[in-house]
Amino acid sequence: MPRDTLSTRPGIRDGWNYYLARQLQTFPIYVNTSHRSRSWSLPDHRQPGVEINITHAGRAHLFVNGHGYPQWDRHVAAFSGTCTHSFSTDPCSRYRRTVICIDETLFHALLRARGVTVRPGALAAIHHDYYDFALGARQWSWIEWLTNDLVRTFEEGGPWWQQIVSAQTAELVATLFMGLEDDCVPRAPEKDWLDHCLRYVEQNLDQDLTLEKVARRFYVSPEHLTRTFRKTYGLSFMRYVQRERIRLACKLLDEGEWSVADVAGAVGFVSRSHFHRVFRHTMGITPTDYRSRVKSTRSPESTSH
Repeated sequence: MPRDTLSTRPGIRDGWNYYLARQLQTFPIYVNTSHRSRSWSLPDHRQPGVEINITHAGRAHLFVNGHGYPQWDRHVAAFSGTCTHSFSTDPCSRYRRTVICIDETLFHALLRARGVTVRPGALAAIHHDYYDFALGARQWSWIEWLTNDLVRTFEEGGPWWQQIVSAQTAELVATLFMGLEDDCVPRAPEKDWLDHCLRYVEQNLDQDLTLEKVARRFYVSPEHLTRTFRKTYGLSFMRYVQRERIRLACKLLDEGEWSVADVAGAVGFVSRSHFHRVFRHTMGITPTDYRSRVKSTRSPESTSH
């Protein structure tokens, strides 16, 4: 069966719909894996059937019906291909994903045949919008093996390849959705990217964490980033960053091994005077006085051990 490549199709918005519809009429399963070492994007498009995106490595952003969903290692996204969706990769990471498009009738038949039950609302979400989950390490190794085996069979063909692909797809789909009951971790898209954002801030407090830079990294607008932080934590994104910097500064000052100037640089302040000003405004005392107070409040027993 000849396989057209994505790079040669004309008019992706209309051409892709026609291309995949034709493929699914010929055989109800389509599989494609892609590696991207630089920025790449796929504009708004739709197609028949259910689409399953499996991210092997790197970061990207999937937009479905106007909502953005970050994609990370070991992430699986499932949604109706009839939803308008687009895709863009993070230029800072090497990205690899596998896309599986399945005729919707076949998709549900595969689940029923394997006796798979999923959490209430999961299939409805696939019908109408989007379902996203992260795989645990134990299940991921098996899913990745199944996925790579499916890709290899689909691309190489050979005798009885359609029957083999059908069986492999059934095994993969059943394993993925059975995982919703054990080793999978369903996540709300908003909380998902926010968790990663918090981790990024925590690991980069010494860097220039501007609102625009962080918003761009997580494919959201600066306004949405600020609004989300206000709603979740009761303060703006920049106030949150400032709070975390001062919290880390207190920890470093408490340890007593760093000078005040070094602490200022370690928590992202270019100017020592600015650090003093922010620290005093937040804590009510200067960094030097804070360190002295911590030392004076330690008991003799705690300092002798």
